[in-house]
Amino acid sequence: MEVVLYTKQAEISESIKKLLTNFKKDPADRKSIEYCKQRFNQLESLWGSYMANHQKLERYGSSDDAYFKDGECERTRVLYQTLSDLIQAKYDELMKKEKGSKLREEQSPGKGIEEQFEEAADQQGNHQPIASGSQLSSGEDASNFKSSRGTFSKLDDMFKKQGINFKAFQRCLDNINVDTLENKWEYEML
Repeated sequence: MEVVLYTKQAEISESIKKLLTNFKKDPADRKSIEYCKQRFNQLESLWGSYMANHQKLERYGSSDDAYFKDGECERTRVLYQTLSDLIQAKYDELMKKEKGSKLREEQSPGKGIEEQFEEAADQQGNHQPIASGSQLSSGEDASNFKSSRGTFSKLDDMFKKQGINFKAFQRCLDNINVDTLENKWEYEML
């Protein structure tokens, strides 16, 4: 029975590790509130099974076993805590974004955009002034305007991805050495 439990513990630990790796690899646009809830429930289920097995091993297993000597439980606990913290941080970030977008939707349409942002900032306790287009053109840094306008939109995420793709493409172009190509094409000017 003990050997089966040790094997099961190793499998659960590996599943938690795989869940952590996949969570880190998943793109930001895939991570939604529902996604975070699912991953957290999956993690809690795995952790519950792991701890139930650990308690059985403490009762019936020998403290001389490699499982206890190598600190497998503590190592898995660190994985669990790391993933739990990551999921919670992403969940909090998404909830904050959602709260911000709901706040913007609730603003009255009769007010100007600057007044709406100022009102939202007052409600959130942030009294940072909003920069207008005329202030930006007079020499103020554009990053100040961007940071004061609230949460990032999907458009901002798309621009960020496009910028990353352009940089990757540029790196690929920089790595091409025309002198080492076997087939060289010559273009004729017409």
